[in-house]
Amino acid sequence: MRMRYLKHITLLWGAIAMSSCNETKTKTVADNGAVAETEDSRPNIIFVFADDWGYGDLGVYGNTEVVTPNLDKMAAEGTRFTQFHVTSGVCSPSRSSVLTGHFPARHGVHAHFAGNEVNAKRNMPNYLNDSLPVYLPQTLQKAGYKTAHFGKWHLGGGGRPHGDPSAPEPKVYGYDETRVWNGNGPTWKGDQKWETTRFMDTDTLWVQSSSRIAVDETIDFIKKIKVNNRCLLTFG
Repeated sequence: MRMRYLKHITLLWGAIAMSSCNETKTKTVADNGAVAETEDSRPNIIFVFADDWGYGDLGVYGNTEVVTPNLDKMAAEGTRFTQFHVTSGVCSPSRSSVLTGHFPARHGVHAHFAGNEVNAKRNMPNYLNDSLPVYLPQTLQKAGYKTAHFGKWHLGGGGRPHGDPSAPEPKVYGYDETRVWNGNGPTWKGDQKWETTRFMDTDTLWVQSSSRIAVDETIDFIKKIKVNNRCLLTFG
């Protein structure tokens, strides 16, 4: 499963290399009313976030079994980190840090979000606090970016018995468009197999198809909003 997932991520990055989210021109209005067209130097942002992705899972980090040529090329042309830290090795706490910029314990996210009873035993909330003032996608929305998240959410919700059905939809946290699993919100349009399913890890058919579906949705979003918009995409 991991090899298939990394393969699809590699395909996604290959598509991103050929497709921009927007034009590079922006218009500004001076005090005298004159309109000037300038180059927009703000980058488009694609954030690939994979569960259980170990240090040595990519070819550029020494893996000889999983072939990841596009990610290896990105590393060769960009920055490759060899010493780094994460705030948690567990899904939900790590994801909460990415969105908030805070240590997960600050908001009581000590482990992965589960059923309400399990969360209570861990002294955890049932979802990431949606009233926090600073989120990565919200900040970029205010800066004029179009934002989207496709893939696993796992910051609350997912349907009983695995998550609180009253948890906010991911859009509340600053996304213009989302398609998620392990969360409350839209799953995948036009696919009746998973129209209402929220928690999908036990669905073997879904597990075999999830990477492809998330990648396809991501590429569709890039093509749809490529004119006049900067974009942030988080791909879970």
